[in-house]
Amino acid sequence: MRWTHILGDAFSATECINTWGKIMANQKLPPHSLDSPPITPRHVGPMMTSSFCHSLKPLDSLGDNWLTPNNFKMQTHTFHITQKQLNSLLSEDRNKCNKITINPFEVISAIVWKSMAKIKETKIITVCKKGKFDSSILENKFLGNTHQVIGTVEAENTSLIADSDPIEIAKMIGEEFVDETSLIEKRMEEGDGNVDVLVYGGSNLTFVDLEGVDLYGLEMNGQGPVFADVSIGGVGDEGAVVVVPNAGQQGRIVNVILPENQLHLLKEALRSDWGLF
Repeated sequence: MRWTHILGDAFSATECINTWGKIMANQKLPPHSLDSPPITPRHVGPMMTSSFCHSLKPLDSLGDNWLTPNNFKMQTHTFHITQKQLNSLLSEDRNKCNKITINPFEVISAIVWKSMAKIKETKIITVCKKGKFDSSILENKFLGNTHQVIGTVEAENTSLIADSDPIEIAKMIGEEFVDETSLIEKRMEEGDGNVDVLVYGGSNLTFVDLEGVDLYGLEMNGQGPVFADVSIGGVGDEGAVVVVPNAGQQGRIVNVILPENQLHLLKEALRSDWGLF
């Protein structure tokens, strides 16, 4: 299924196709109130206090075009991280962080960010992930960009990332995420919806956490998916890393979209340093 962010984020897209499966199976669906207010993302980190939005790249008007052209030839590669490899990374987390919880997305992102920092200037990243919600309004679900929060994580310099332990970088991704969602919404409102911007791979290398996406929720004739995956099109020149849970949360699928020459170097680094192919 192809889906545009004008309709909604990846969480809404998955909800849509899973609901379609229930409709086809004649299952009774919970009522949706059109008069209920939309779900508002709850920020999961400190809010931006300035008016500058680091996660957006302003564009000249695209008119009727859906995608902005790239300056480089972009290429996609998929890394499959097994549960055994993931357990090994997370065991380092437990040993070095005194049982501070670091999730798989943060560890994987840290490894990729560290490797990319050795390839090019990468002191700031954009992070997209599921927001937190008020449980009292979860009954009323809306399609839209209402589930995802977007923000940035910034290091003092690129060499700090290149030289740091991945676990320390993972902690920084979890603790120093700055939520820019409200700034993005404000900018769109001020432009009356006529503002063209690029988030994924626009201003920064973008890490997308799809941990909360119910990719295996579709059922047809009592059968669930054997394999499900998500990738992103229209990624800007800075590239994107999409972390997707595998079936039964066993390992992770990591889809990396980068300029061709950078992807080649990243693949070499991840293979030699971490045994990831």
